[in-house]
Amino acid sequence: MTPAPPSFLCAGAAHWDIIGQTSHALLPGADVPGRVSRRPGGVAQNVARALAALGHPAVLLAAIGRDPEGAALAADLSAAGVDCAGLHRHDGPTDRYLGIEGPTGALHAAVADCAGLERAGLALLAPLRDGRLPSPWPGTLVLDGNLPPATLGAFLEVPAAALALVPASPAKAARLAP
Repeated sequence: MTPAPPSFLCAGAAHWDIIGQTSHALLPGADVPGRVSRRPGGVAQNVARALAALGHPAVLLAAIGRDPEGAALAADLSAAGVDCAGLHRHDGPTDRYLGIEGPTGALHAAVADCAGLERAGLALLAPLRDGRLPSPWPGTLVLDGNLPPATLGAFLEVPAAALALVPASPAKAARLAP
């Protein structure tokens, strides 16, 4: 049986999330016991992975380093059924997100190191411009609201059957209003 053609094109962040979780109160300067885990993250990666798990073919356009962490992330995404043929591989380290969660599981603080995604910029569009992916895109274009403004603007000009903008949080949604 021939696999269905991709119906979703997800563009944006794909990185490793390093999450610290504790059951203790978190105050400024606190040093508390807890657990630290690493898992795939990033808005575009999360959406592509969820779509693939539901049986909807998804292509991911993201920037991932050529380092061992990038190789592991690309392999993990492929194993999850995400089409990674459009990944932009760069010489820097794979991006990371560091989150600290408090006793209720709510996010206490986070730092997103997305330098690779920011540096990639318009290079993320290369698979659409060089013919590796169809343009106009025949399905839904899913854009990570955290894309740098110039990159987000360029993706908004890509003809697609449908468009979805996905902010990482309600607070970040406000910048997408224009």
